[in-house]
Amino acid sequence: MGELLELLRRLRNEQDPVRRTALHAVTRIPVSLLVVSHLPALETLAMDALQARDCSYQTSATVGDLTRLLFIRGAQLGETAFPETALRLTARLAEHKRTLNLSGLHHNLPRGAEQRLFTALRPRLDADAARDEWDLALELAHGLDRRAYDIPELQRLLVRACAAHSDSTVRRAVRLALANPVSRDAHLDQLLRHDRSLVALPEVQAIIARRRTDLLDLLWSASTSGRFLSKKIRFVPMFHTGYSRWTPQHLGHYTRLLGTYAGSARASVGERAGAVRQLGSLPGSFDQLLPYLRSADLTVAEAALTALGGSDEPARAMAVLSEYVAADSARVAVSGMASCARSIPPARLSEALAPLLNSPKITSAKEGVRLLAALHAPDAIPIIRALWSRPDLHRDIRRAAVFSTRFLLDHEEAWELLADAAADPDVAGAILDIQPWLLPAPQRRRFASFLRDLAAGSDHRLANQALNALPRWRRWAPPETVDALVDRLTDLTDVGLWRSAARTLLDTVAATGDAAPLTIAVTRLLRAGDTIPDRDLPAQQRLSTLLADLGPILRDRDSARPVAAPIIALLADDPLWHKQVIELTVAGLRWTEPETTVAAIESLAPYASCGLIGTPSARIGARIMSDIGKHPAQAWTHIASRLYTSADISTALAALTVINLSGRKFGWTEPWADMLGVLRGHPEIDVRRAAHTVFTVAE
Repeated sequence: MGELLELLRRLRNEQDPVRRTALHAVTRIPVSLLVVSHLPALETLAMDALQARDCSYQTSATVGDLTRLLFIRGAQLGETAFPETALRLTARLAEHKRTLNLSGLHHNLPRGAEQRLFTALRPRLDADAARDEWDLALELAHGLDRRAYDIPELQRLLVRACAAHSDSTVRRAVRLALANPVSRDAHLDQLLRHDRSLVALPEVQAIIARRRTDLLDLLWSASTSGRFLSKKIRFVPMFHTGYSRWTPQHLGHYTRLLGTYAGSARASVGERAGAVRQLGSLPGSFDQLLPYLRSADLTVAEAALTALGGSDEPARAMAVLSEYVAADSARVAVSGMASCARSIPPARLSEALAPLLNSPKITSAKEGVRLLAALHAPDAIPIIRALWSRPDLHRDIRRAAVFSTRFLLDHEEAWELLADAAADPDVAGAILDIQPWLLPAPQRRRFASFLRDLAAGSDHRLANQALNALPRWRRWAPPETVDALVDRLTDLTDVGLWRSAARTLLDTVAATGDAAPLTIAVTRLLRAGDTIPDRDLPAQQRLSTLLADLGPILRDRDSARPVAAPIIALLADDPLWHKQVIELTVAGLRWTEPETTVAAIESLAPYASCGLIGTPSARIGARIMSDIGKHPAQAWTHIASRLYTSADISTALAALTVINLSGRKFGWTEPWADMLGVLRGHPEIDVRRAAHTVFTVAE
């Protein structure tokens, strides 16, 4: 490493792109390899790059990355030479007016190094301050985070930056100047004496609301004009927290101020609505909100409804909001009632939610059902049952009732409601919207059994949806679930569900590695008769589809590998299924297991006859095309060297495929070219012909 870095000293007179590339490569060196003896060469390389006339922004940024690397290594070793070198490079970057990225520097800086870093940058910081430039000071304070609190001179620079010419600089400087809890109060007083309009900034408002409530009277009684506020307006701050620390006088004054703002004819509709919503966040503001419900402006009226949803008097708010559940503003009122309902005692919920349940608005009734169940009202089941029994009840409300049963499955009546819903085609689909994570763990096993019964039921539409949902419930499904899947797949009189059953069965078998259910299904389909009127080999079609879908699973999921051997054994005696035997065997190959792979390919020889002689080669080629870049050349060499001497045609063709693709990928070096030459002299003409179509050099 040392010799390499010494060689980089020669780059001093190169152009900037060359130096930048070298610097970038240096920053990619593992930090654990750097030692103190490497520092002179690194510093020379970085200094030469910075002093060059053509030094680019990208190069200076790369030098910044190198300084960070040195800080990290110094913190790891406890060697002062690393941070000292990094400080010199940082100072040189500053001298050259380069932008420094110091974000997160406090994570890597050794203890006490922040003082030395500030001292190194002090000339640049003072020069920038004289020109009203504060980017470096703000970046340094941000990068040092809490460690900047112990540098008084830097804190004073931050306060000075709060009077900068740029508004964006002031906003950033105020946030940093008020970050230190120790000096926060003093800095806030100093800033407000200079410019009272800083109260418009969120950081200042948050401190006044939560900590400096003594400034509230001063804020409301005097002008707040300045950089951020005009003299022509009366500023109304929008506090979001801290009301528990306010005196009743403060709350009363702020309530009146918001009321004036909400009723101002000069304020826009959005501003008035915002004032109403803000009014609703104050303690004891319920009565002040009521007049705005009758506002002629719909936006303001709906803002009042929204504010009532957060009222500290939820019972009274529910009573008012319930008057609007059938009106055009029902969507807002229902949302507000949902918020208030969480603060109502469960014993009183059914009474409070009755207007929602009886509303002619479908959305309102649906939300009433959901809240009744979600908040576990004691009489939720009887009320939902009574609602369900209405003959004219809208389908969407029925679906909402079914979906809400997930909160009530510890009651037997809820399961009865699910059973009734399963018999109603219009709402049965809502049962399948219930996901495992929505139910408590004790209820998942019973619900999975319920889904199994639906999948085995006579309603094909619901059964198909249940079959597709079963994989999500596999962990909790009873063992006999696979029996229902096998029956659906192998029942040739059932023509609409076998594909869904096959997919779910394969998913289950792949997850468990248990070949028994799949073996039973394959055995039944092999023995099934195909003499069904108006049908053409239904058992063969189903088995072909099942085996085609099994191939990708064997290829991608190691947990499914134990399934392959029993299935191949069932198919091996029937020549009609030899193509599937080859495909399943190739799908199960693992290139990281060369001995097993070679044995599997050689085992295909009895099945690759007549028209299937080239099938192993074609299937292996398709797999290697996507996998060859994932494994080293040695892995492919080991496989090919074991196969290319085989006298069997299909095995030799498979070896040729491995050799051809490997030669193209890794170059026609000695092993590949030699093995290709052997195959060109193979005793079988089919192999010789194929080998002579592979060329190592284009003409």
